[in-house]
Amino acid sequence: MMMDSNDDNVNERKASIGARLRIARESLGMSQETFAQKSGVHRKTQGNYEANERSPDANYLQAIAGLGVDIAFVVTGNRGLSVEPKWPDDLQVYSSLLDTIRGELQLNKGFDDDWQRLFDLIKADWSDFLKGVEPSRSVGLVCKSLLKKSPYVEFDPDRLGDLLERIEFVAESEGRLLCARDKAAAVFLLRIESAGAPSPSLSAVKSVLQRFG
Repeated sequence: MMMDSNDDNVNERKASIGARLRIARESLGMSQETFAQKSGVHRKTQGNYEANERSPDANYLQAIAGLGVDIAFVVTGNRGLSVEPKWPDDLQVYSSLLDTIRGELQLNKGFDDDWQRLFDLIKADWSDFLKGVEPSRSVGLVCKSLLKKSPYVEFDPDRLGDLLERIEFVAESEGRLLCARDKAAAVFLLRIESAGAPSPSLSAVKSVLQRFG
């Protein structure tokens, strides 16, 4: 059974301020990065607002009101003006999808330019597709580049080997005996803490191994 507009309105009112802020942003077809820039805050701040980790202040609310956001809806869940619910367009879907992926891959801090570039490439490719033009391979290349930087994805066996060698060296120097599971867990933690960075220092490896008792 499909949910009608009254059910949608009830769910929106029950949603948190952060969730309603995200609904408002996506209704404008903006990524977190673009919306943050236009409202005068950092993308991480925008993400914190939408995750309910911070509460938006008056200056921010005034700024997004200028972008066309219904402040009454964001703050109270009640729309200031009666508007007809509408399906999100393709770019709104892409924006929401990219924001979700970047969070799941833990590629937030320091990767704003990469995600904005990917969003812009998707827009350009979609425009070319509608014109009957063959899309470029740029989107795939940028995606692969971002995946390589995620702590959850590893394409380079040399990097994995380097991490294992460092872990085994530090463990041996401290007289530790690590099982295969502990080594794998240590690799995972080091990948998270050094995502997109060169190989971790031995002190960083030592700090991680201390968590295993």
